[in-house]
Amino acid sequence: MDALHLLLALTILLIFFVWIVRFIGNYYGLSAHRPEESSLVVKKWDKDVVYLVKYADNNYCINASPFCLKLEFFLRYHKIVYKPIEAKFLALSSEGKKPFIEYNGRHYPDSDLIINFLVKEKKIKYNMTSEQKAISHLVQRLCDKSMYILNLYSKLEENMPMFAKLIKGNASTPEWHLLFMRPMIYYFLWNRVNSDGTGGHTKSEVVELLQQDLDAAERILGEKKFVAGEEASGGDFALFAHLMCAYYMPFTIPLRTIVDNRCPRLKAYMDRNHWNFFADYLLHDNEKVV
Repeated sequence: MDALHLLLALTILLIFFVWIVRFIGNYYGLSAHRPEESSLVVKKWDKDVVYLVKYADNNYCINASPFCLKLEFFLRYHKIVYKPIEAKFLALSSEGKKPFIEYNGRHYPDSDLIINFLVKEKKIKYNMTSEQKAISHLVQRLCDKSMYILNLYSKLEENMPMFAKLIKGNASTPEWHLLFMRPMIYYFLWNRVNSDGTGGHTKSEVVELLQQDLDAAERILGEKKFVAGEEASGGDFALFAHLMCAYYMPFTIPLRTIVDNRCPRLKAYMDRNHWNFFADYLLHDNEKVV
């Protein structure tokens, strides 16, 4: 009888948990739909204006998501007319992520696919050799696939509660809602770390791998203005975003220590692009570099 009661209690708890998850998901717009099934966030849109739906900004690293910052850097660098939209806390794209854009009444997910689309749509031309394009592409993949996961591991390990607050950013979401969302955020993000195989590493192993990534980026950048020369490209949008979204975390994180001790060019590059393209964001402990 005791075992039966225990099983019944666990079943009730499971049903309650599923109901809570669904309720919170519906409240925040968590469920993802294919573009043709979803209603637009912006109902009244202007022609040829990019509506960038992202996580709320914050006063430390501009945005907790490097992919949101990467896309916004691209838009600002190319002077594309856009309007930032901070929708519901977890209103996600058709692929279950942020950022996404709405453009001329259509929904576009995934930062890389969005950039590819806008390069064609806005007829952007890069004056780069095939070798320069290859270097830029490799730097972008290094940042988006390796550096991102290693930094995410550190953020979750070092100070998950503060990281969750940064994801919330300056949004008006009540603090008590965050208490419900924090375990879900941790679960989904840690799953991403584990699916990459990084979750099984020790902290020292993660730091070692991150140092190799940053050393490589430091050497590739060298004395150049951007990773492939005088013109910013995909590698720069990614590199700047992943550096900023880790270095300016309001808690100790390995990337900051490595950059400060080993990568002076990356630090100058990060600050230079901050002040050239995001001067409207005054961040803690970031001195102006021209």
